[in-house]
Amino acid sequence: MNPSVFAQAPEKMSYQAVIRDAGNELVVNAEVGMRLSIMQGSADGVAHQESVSKKTMVSGGQKHTVQ
Repeated sequence: MNPSVFAQAPEKMSYQAVIRDAGNELVVNAEVGMRLSIMQGSADGVAHQESVSKKTMVSGGQKHTVQ
């Protein structure tokens, strides 16, 4: 018996964060900019990087999909 396995890398990755200010208070309904980096191998090995600016939710949360 020779089993075969097939895999596929995802086309996108979901990311969620809760945004807080320097006083540890939730940042709600505010435009917040983020730079997301996916590293490979070392701190200098940037495989993917993007900047986004989105409004936070009432809970201080923010959702983003990295493509």
